[in-house]
Amino acid sequence: ALQHLMSFWELPLDNWQRMVSSMSPLPGDFLRNMSHPQFKDHLDRALAAPGLGYTREEQGRYQDLIRCSMEYQAAMKDYNDFYSRLGTKSIERMGSYIQGIIDSGKPIDSARALYDNWVACCEAVYAEEVATAEYAQIHGHLVNSQMAFKKRMSVMMDEQLGALNIPGRCELRTLEDRLQETRRESKRLRHSLHALEKQVATLTGETQAS
Repeated sequence: ALQHLMSFWELPLDNWQRMVSSMSPLPGDFLRNMSHPQFKDHLDRALAAPGLGYTREEQGRYQDLIRCSMEYQAAMKDYNDFYSRLGTKSIERMGSYIQGIIDSGKPIDSARALYDNWVACCEAVYAEEVATAEYAQIHGHLVNSQMAFKKRMSVMMDEQLGALNIPGRCELRTLEDRLQETRRESKRLRHSLHALEKQVATLTGETQAS
């Protein structure tokens, strides 16, 4: 029963994970195991080691990528914890409501009314908590860390595609800009040609009339 009650708060988390998965070439939950302290400690020590050999610059870029991913994972954990607290507060408020009904001696004879009050408790808790500075900080940290990770991932993908002699996002964007400029220039030329055609038609008419 508790799992069904808490499912009310799974929707925003699921929506966020789906959005992240659609924006990343990797699954949205591929960083889930990084929440273990022992694994994180070992990874921190590995990331602190300097790069060696002629690929040290590439090693440094991969280290930056992993740092960004760890920062995003930490932000996502804070976000999950916040919604877990929302669920707990909603259950506590619902418990107070049911206890009030029991104390009043009224029977609970409508499952629909019980469900409506559960939704009302969840919405009230959500409205109260998302208006706090804590939520603004948690949500802002999550978005910023996700954008930083996405940007670092895009740079790495472009470098890998460039090594394979495949156009990356930067090249495609440059091509799109040039095509758009070519369309604008073609439109200006058509307008100029149309204006010249009108002038020629006007001069031809005047010559025939004279």
